[in-house]
Parts: sequence; C-alpha cells; structure tokens
Amino acid sequence: MSKMKIYLPITKSCTIDWDFMETLITAEARLAIRDVIAWRDKVIEKTKGVVASE
Repeated sequence: MSKMKIYLPITKSCTIDWDFMETLITAEARLAIRDVIAWRDKVIEKTKGVVASE
C-alpha cells in the first residue's frame, strides 16, 4: 500500500477546521446541484423544440 499525505485545513490552535470543511463541502454540493439543474433545463428546452417542430 502506498503512503499518502492528506492535508486538511487547520485552525490557529492547530486543530482540524471542521467548520471550514463543512462550508466548503456545502458550497461544492450547491455548485454541483446548480450545474445539474442547468443541464436539465437545457434538455427540457431542446425537447420542447423537438416537440414543437413535429
């Protein structure tokens, strides 16, 4: 097994900054959801165009 180093954010008191990590993960999740919604909206618009042209 290879050895890996994982760097985590720390506070001024040198403990893991769980609040920062939670905020970051929440932000990343929101961005992913936003991208999925944008993709879905494009699919819906293209589908409407196909249906309207029939």
